[in-house]
Amino acid sequence: MHWTLALVAGLWLGGFSAQAEPLRQDISGLAQAEIVALQRRLADAGCYKGPLDGAASPATKTAVLACPDQRPRLVIETGMHVAAIRSIAVNTACTLAATASDDKTLRLWSLPDGRLLRTLRLAVGDGDSGKLSATALSPDGRFIVAGGWDAHFEFRRNHSLTIFDASSGALLGRLGEFGNVVKALAFSKDGKWLAVSLGGTRGVTLFDASGFNPANWPQVGRDEGYGSDSYGVTFGPEGRVYSVSLDGKLRVYATLPQFRKISEIVTRSGKQPFSVSVDSRGERVAVGFADVAVSDIFDARTMKYLGPTEIPPLANGQLGAVTWSQDGLKLYASGDHTKDKKHVVVEFDRNGRLLSQQQTTVESTMMSMSSCRAGLAYSSFDSAFGLLDRTGGEVFSRFSAAALMEGKLGQAFGISPDGKRLRFGLKHGADAAVLFDLQRALLVEAPVAEPDLVAPRIEGLPITNWRDSRHVDFAGRPVKLDQNETSNALAIRIDGAGFVLGAEYSLRNYDGNGMQRWEKAGPAAAMGVNLSADGRIIVAAYADGTVRWQRWSDGQELLALFVNRETKAW
Repeated sequence: MHWTLALVAGLWLGGFSAQAEPLRQDISGLAQAEIVALQRRLADAGCYKGPLDGAASPATKTAVLACPDQRPRLVIETGMHVAAIRSIAVNTACTLAATASDDKTLRLWSLPDGRLLRTLRLAVGDGDSGKLSATALSPDGRFIVAGGWDAHFEFRRNHSLTIFDASSGALLGRLGEFGNVVKALAFSKDGKWLAVSLGGTRGVTLFDASGFNPANWPQVGRDEGYGSDSYGVTFGPEGRVYSVSLDGKLRVYATLPQFRKISEIVTRSGKQPFSVSVDSRGERVAVGFADVAVSDIFDARTMKYLGPTEIPPLANGQLGAVTWSQDGLKLYASGDHTKDKKHVVVEFDRNGRLLSQQQTTVESTMMSMSSCRAGLAYSSFDSAFGLLDRTGGEVFSRFSAAALMEGKLGQAFGISPDGKRLRFGLKHGADAAVLFDLQRALLVEAPVAEPDLVAPRIEGLPITNWRDSRHVDFAGRPVKLDQNETSNALAIRIDGAGFVLGAEYSLRNYDGNGMQRWEKAGPAAAMGVNLSADGRIIVAAYADGTVRWQRWSDGQELLALFVNRETKAW
């Protein structure tokens, strides 16, 4: 890929006041035009059904309290996702693809050219609120369903699905009430059923999707007897539902005459089943794992174990994403396996015998795959998606315009003592390194670090086990992190008066004794952190391709920089 450098749409300098509090106060003092704009946003979010009359009516005030914060938010639109694409779905004709991302957008694309048709924005909030982890297209391409970390959860204490009309992008409504985050979605081949996999122990929910109004599709079944997250669900012959869970089990359900569990099987090759696929003939079930580079194959009707796939001759990793070809003759798998730093798609026959390994341009974990006529649609953790033909050749591939902001260790994320010049890589670590000079508003290639740029200080306080860890210690005591949150980066003050951690969900500030002073939810995972010499400014690199300058005392954002790695434009 040809790399060009740019700085796009994103300098907010100091002098700004702190971010306003969420709009929960009395709105009676707002001007009529302001209330009309607020009513429109509330209506778009599905919280208000009254007239757009600009009146501070009881209905409008109730909607304000019942809906995610409706303050306008500055977003950067690059025409492509800028964070992990957790899910990709296609219609039966393979003319449309929907992608759901951590960047809190749902996008619809035409196939096979990969042209963006529309960007759909759901309600969002701070941190994870609004991130999308699952999408599904009805077989006829009429409906798009999406779910993830619902921004309404803060107020309704449950998560729901959002449904759009694919042809117009119109919001059709919200569906369901779930006690945990939506992880996966699937329509049956005839479009009559919609299955939902959930996080935690909430398992699987089934809806009758045959009605005209998707907001009124009735729930017809639910199984919450799971031991862990369910990241995979699909349909097979006779309307059967197949789901997998990180509790190590494959479950099978009947849809008619009523929803009921038929089988519950402990998988063989791995302990963390991540995805599941049934061939078009309704004969084989394949299970992909998040912990091994082998897939299990079962008989779809009897659930007899038919054996594992052959182990591909690759270095290491897992093959968590699996899907059968549309004719049911081949099984495709991909995940963390790499060859020459490029990820591959492995092809097996129906019995799991290795046929080929096709190298792709993807540089990170394959998150989702779906058969698409004679080819394969895929999405990845590094914000890429594309379409492969039957030989593994790329019909098209789309990549995020954002810098990856990964592996910010050592001089890969060095800053000047005043924090106004910094060096980072547009790709992994220090690959394709650039230098940004704030005072000169200049971005230049920087293969060699300038001598005054200082790497993050990671010594001087008794902090251990902080790198890529969920269990950071300070002097042998656990450091506060959220459940399942990973620490990515560390920077310690020169005077030893404290430190900052860049983590999966937030930026966290601690005093010199390891006690947390504050935490700030970020736009994405904080992948790198550094401090000015006087300790007053934190410079943090986020997974959405932004670098943000934040105040040490309270985390207030002073400036944000978005780096576009493809175009030369301010």
